[in-house]
Amino acid sequence: MSVLSRRSTVYMLLIAILALMLSPFGWLAITALKDVSELRAFPIHWWPHEPNLGNFRQALTLFDYFGYARNSLTIATIYAVLVTLASAWAGYGFARLDAPGKKAIFAVLLSTMMLPAVITLIPTYLMFAKLHLLNTYMPWVLWGLSGAPYLIFLFRQFFSNMPKELEEAAIVDGCGQIRIFWRIFLPQSWPVIATSLLADLPAAVLAGHRHQPDPVLLLDLGRLHRPGPAAGRRPHHSRGQARHRLCQRARCPARQRGRLRRGDVRRTRAGALPDHAARLHLRDLHLRTQVTPFTDAPSCKGTSLDQHPGHQQLSCGGQVMTERPALTPQLDSTRVMAILRSADASGLSAVARALADGGITCLEVTLTTSGALDALAAIRDELGTEVAVGVGTVITTGHARDALAAGAEFLVAPVVDTEVIRGAADRGTPCYPGAWTPTEVSTAWRAGAAAVKLFPASTGGPAHLRQLRAPLPDVPLLAVGGVGIDQARDYLDAGARAVGIGSPLLRGTDRNPAPETLDALTARARTLLDAIRATPCAQEAGQ
Repeated sequence: MSVLSRRSTVYMLLIAILALMLSPFGWLAITALKDVSELRAFPIHWWPHEPNLGNFRQALTLFDYFGYARNSLTIATIYAVLVTLASAWAGYGFARLDAPGKKAIFAVLLSTMMLPAVITLIPTYLMFAKLHLLNTYMPWVLWGLSGAPYLIFLFRQFFSNMPKELEEAAIVDGCGQIRIFWRIFLPQSWPVIATSLLADLPAAVLAGHRHQPDPVLLLDLGRLHRPGPAAGRRPHHSRGQARHRLCQRARCPARQRGRLRRGDVRRTRAGALPDHAARLHLRDLHLRTQVTPFTDAPSCKGTSLDQHPGHQQLSCGGQVMTERPALTPQLDSTRVMAILRSADASGLSAVARALADGGITCLEVTLTTSGALDALAAIRDELGTEVAVGVGTVITTGHARDALAAGAEFLVAPVVDTEVIRGAADRGTPCYPGAWTPTEVSTAWRAGAAAVKLFPASTGGPAHLRQLRAPLPDVPLLAVGGVGIDQARDYLDAGARAVGIGSPLLRGTDRNPAPETLDALTARARTLLDAIRATPCAQEAGQ
């Protein structure tokens, strides 16, 4: 084999290995352009049918992304710069200065690299708690000034190999050790400085550095100087503040059942680590006495449901609090919810009209659509009471508050958030939270959901829904997520109360759909409703 052939073989092998290493990043980029339904489609869609940039818009608008990124970068920069300078100075001392016991101290320093980070977890917390430095930037400053053993080792090895003549010449010229370090040794150590910054900046941002204080450990008890909570998120209070708030709520029904005693929660002070069980108990009491953020009426959080089948009243401490909202009438009658998700909301009114002409009158506008609340108002203005329009992807109480203010007739969530569910129940608004396991379904139902959305339904298929119905026959389930027009009947036969369909029904209507596209949508809606009416349970109901 010639040299050229051998080189070609080697290059082809290297290119193949490079393609294999880059394939996860390529798949990540392709997946980011897919619609939610395509993510769970089987067989796999290797390329998105309609590339969608709405995922990027959602990531940047659902919360203060740039604010949190700026905060993380600030903390990371503080730590990385300080730990680099401190380690360089310590490495210079070990390399160029003479002191008794220097080798022994250096050996002890290197031995600390073998200590698992979990061993220093509690001592770190206690140290900063006694210094009253929790919820500040100072732990990062002090930790950076203490240096890092592996960086000290790198600088020490680098400085040890530098010519001694440089140091002697500087001493002859009258330089002290600080000036020698700052003017001669540090400028020559750019390779080590670059290594330190490249290692510590990303590690500090990701909070994965073994020598960096854990943000969850040091900031769990309160808010640092960082962007405020995203809209609708409950502020995070310190344990002492939470206990004080609980002690002030003597009129809460949950409080009347038993007063908060000193034994309920360990005293949280500087130098005392809260008992884990006590912290969980405090969290439970705090949730049960927290007022729902997006309703003016107080809400009892330890809500339990009467166990009698069909009973729709929620009770707390034996007192009836509110009625469970009934299923949206249009959803109950048609048994299908159309999920409107688009990169451009300008054409959603025409899409809603086409769906209504086809007989589908329950519409969900997701918050991942830019201008979703304006689109909801436009649909209501055009179609009035002919359709029921709700808001989907309601993740926080802020989303719920904004949706209800815009006139949403129901809320749909991809997760189980009991505050959202109970707040909607207090307003008499149906809420359909997303759940997949029996525990999640039961939690959502007991919190006051009008029905529970099995999401993503395609993961387990109709068989999973049927198995959930067996132990939970009284909980109405909506099959949503990867459900196609052809599979709707299978889910209804398995016991679903209704189905939610997005892309399979609305394909081609993403941006300003043409009249023929809307006509095709109306035809698909009628075909879907005909298939639903043909199910045995629909025929028994006289639909």
